[in-house]
Amino acid sequence: MKQLIKTLQQDENSNKFYYDKMLKDFELESRYNAMVRSVRNKWHNESLKYIHRVHDMKEKKEENYINRMRKLQKIYDDKDNKIKNKLKENKLITDVSIKRTLKFQVIITVNEQKIICLDKGNNVLMLANGEKIDNNNEYLGIPTLINYTKDDVLKKFLEEMGKLDYEIIESISEIEYSPSKNEKEEIVDETRFLLKMNDGNLVYINNSKLSSLKYYQKIVASLNDKKGILHLDSGSYLEEVK
Repeated sequence: MKQLIKTLQQDENSNKFYYDKMLKDFELESRYNAMVRSVRNKWHNESLKYIHRVHDMKEKKEENYINRMRKLQKIYDDKDNKIKNKLKENKLITDVSIKRTLKFQVIITVNEQKIICLDKGNNVLMLANGEKIDNNNEYLGIPTLINYTKDDVLKKFLEEMGKLDYEIIESISEIEYSPSKNEKEEIVDETRFLLKMNDGNLVYINNSKLSSLKYYQKIVASLNDKKGILHLDSGSYLEEVK
């Protein structure tokens, strides 16, 4: 009996030893896990702080870059506007566009009003938009308007002529305002002009038919070298002059 009690006490002591050991191991493991979690949390927090710092630095850098680009763009815009305004002082220039490339090239595109004729009576150049500029004898090959023309008729004439290529305009040497009349000397067509061409032909035409001048070269080619007065104001026929 004593032996049994002794054995039980030994087992209990042994179990207590193992229990204490397990408890200690559990406490150690818990401490380890807590330490790991603490390190992880600290690393995570530090990582977040680092990420936020990097993000803030990047945002600030981008903001500074954008501000610099805006300032630079404003400088370019101011310069471009000065260039545009300076060029537009010339009445021939209607529009100016300026483009800057990534290769630091500046491309300037200019749209010009066409010079239609020289008004002989006033010695001024007439533009397609009806404006006048001083004749400085710099422009050659321009037709000469040799007589007075009603303002509204001339304005429409210039406008329609401005739709033609320079090749056609430069093929005209003289322009005469020549309204057509009937037998009673009554004006029938007050928008008619007589054009003296560089090839020796004469052309009667009115404002409503001016667009047909773009076919002038084809019409002349069909005449087989005949010369005369080409009536484009009423139909399309040649009054041959021998």
